[in-house]
Amino acid sequence: MSLWNYNNNPVVPVPDIERRFLRSLENLFGTYAILVDRTVCFLNSGETPEIVFTQQGENREVKQPAVMQLLQRWRQP
Repeated sequence: MSLWNYNNNPVVPVPDIERRFLRSLENLFGTYAILVDRTVCFLNSGETPEIVFTQQGENREVKQPAVMQLLQRWRQP
Protein backbone atom coordinates (compact mmCIF):
# COMPACT_ATOMS: atom_id res chain seq x y z
CA MET A 1 0.00 0.00 0.00
CA SER A 2 1.37 3.41 -0.97
CA LEU A 3 0.94 6.52 1.14
CA TRP A 4 0.82 9.96 -0.43
CA ASN A 5 1.34 13.41 1.12
CA TYR A 6 -0.68 16.56 0.46
CA ASN A 7 1.38 17.35 -2.67
CA ASN A 8 0.49 13.97 -4.13
CA ASN A 9 4.08 12.75 -3.63
CA PRO A 10 4.76 9.27 -2.28
CA VAL A 11 5.63 9.00 1.41
CA VAL A 12 8.64 6.74 1.84
CA PRO A 13 8.95 4.95 5.20
CA VAL A 14 12.02 5.94 7.27
CA PRO A 15 13.59 2.44 7.25
CA ASP A 16 13.47 2.49 3.44
CA ILE A 17 15.13 5.91 3.34
CA GLU A 18 17.89 4.76 5.70
CA ARG A 19 18.51 1.57 3.71
CA ARG A 20 18.58 3.41 0.40
CA PHE A 21 20.83 6.15 1.79
CA LEU A 22 23.48 3.70 2.94
CA ARG A 23 23.33 1.83 -0.37
CA SER A 24 23.61 5.13 -2.25
CA LEU A 25 26.69 6.13 -0.24
CA GLU A 26 28.36 2.83 -1.03
CA ASN A 27 27.53 3.22 -4.72
CA LEU A 28 28.81 6.81 -4.74
CA PHE A 29 32.13 6.16 -2.99
CA GLY A 30 32.73 2.55 -3.95
CA THR A 31 31.69 2.50 -7.59
CA TYR A 32 30.55 5.61 -9.42
CA ALA A 33 32.73 8.53 -8.27
CA ILE A 34 35.82 7.06 -9.87
CA LEU A 35 34.06 5.92 -13.07
CA VAL A 36 32.52 9.19 -14.20
CA ASP A 37 34.33 12.25 -15.56
CA ARG A 38 33.40 14.41 -12.57
CA THR A 39 31.46 13.97 -9.35
CA VAL A 40 30.00 16.76 -7.25
CA CYS A 41 28.36 15.84 -3.93
CA PHE A 42 25.96 18.41 -2.47
CA LEU A 43 24.52 18.82 1.02
CA ASN A 44 20.99 20.09 0.44
CA SER A 45 19.65 20.23 4.00
CA GLY A 46 19.46 24.03 4.01
CA GLU A 47 18.04 26.65 1.71
CA THR A 48 21.13 26.71 -0.50
CA PRO A 49 22.92 23.49 -1.51
CA GLU A 50 26.56 23.32 -0.37
CA ILE A 51 29.30 21.32 -2.07
CA VAL A 52 30.67 18.56 0.17
CA PHE A 53 33.28 17.35 -2.30
CA THR A 54 34.21 17.27 -5.96
CA GLN A 55 36.08 14.41 -7.60
CA GLN A 56 37.73 13.77 -10.94
CA GLY A 57 39.09 10.24 -11.26
CA GLU A 58 40.93 9.48 -8.03
CA ASN A 59 41.49 13.17 -7.20
CA ARG A 60 38.94 14.23 -4.55
CA GLU A 61 38.74 17.78 -3.19
CA VAL A 62 36.82 17.98 0.08
CA LYS A 63 35.05 21.27 0.79
CA GLN A 64 33.21 20.20 3.98
CA PRO A 65 35.55 17.94 5.99
CA ALA A 66 33.15 17.38 8.91
CA VAL A 67 30.31 16.32 6.61
CA MET A 68 32.65 14.15 4.56
CA GLN A 69 33.84 12.41 7.72
CA LEU A 70 30.23 11.67 8.68
CA LEU A 71 29.43 10.26 5.24
CA GLN A 72 32.46 7.99 5.33
CA ARG A 73 31.62 6.83 8.85
CA TRP A 74 28.01 5.99 7.86
CA ARG A 75 29.10 3.81 5.00
CA GLN A 76 31.22 1.60 7.24
CA PRO A 77 29.45 -1.50 8.60
